[in-house]
Amino acid sequence: MNDSTKTIVKYVLVGITITVLSIITELALEQSEAGHRTESLTYELLQGQLSSFNPNEPLPVVVVDICQLRGGKDDATSRES
Repeated sequence: MNDSTKTIVKYVLVGITITVLSIITELALEQSEAGHRTESLTYELLQGQLSSFNPNEPLPVVVVDICQLRGGKDDATSRES
């Protein structure tokens, strides 16, 4: 093998090794108590970023009816309309 082929094989093996180690680490963390706690804390953090929702308040939805506007070419409404 020449030097470039050896270099490519080396990088591929390093990539495969890193991938396998990452998968093993992920699987180990998913099964551990610390992993479950981290997952719960992350979920709570992300939920806290959402705006609060009150089901008794009406949703701020605006419907715009454009059916009376005359369309342009290929039934597309022009920007001016």
